[in-house]
Amino acid sequence: MPLGGYRGTEVAHVSNTAIEAGAADSHAATNKTNKYCQLSSTHIFTPVAILTAGAWHHQAVEMVHELGRQAIDITGDSRETTYLLQQLSVAL
Repeated sequence: MPLGGYRGTEVAHVSNTAIEAGAADSHAATNKTNKYCQLSSTHIFTPVAILTAGAWHHQAVEMVHELGRQAIDITGDSRETTYLLQQLSVAL
C-alpha cells in the first residue's frame, strides 16, 4: 500500500482537501451516491458524509435539519434538531 498504508481513495481525499476546503466530504458523498444509485428507483437516497475531523457534507446537514423539523412537529420541542445533531456527533 502506498503512502503509509493509505488506499488510493484516501490519498485522493487528502490531496483534494489540500486544494479545496470541504473537498473530502464532497468526494465521499459523490462516491456514496454512485455506489447506491440503483436505489433511486425505489428509495430516496441522501449521502451522509461525516468525516472523522468533524466536517459534514451539506446534504447530511440538510437531512438532519429536516429530520429535526419533523421531530419538532411531533413533539413540539424546538430543541429537537439540536438534540439530534448532538446525538449524531457523539455516535459518530
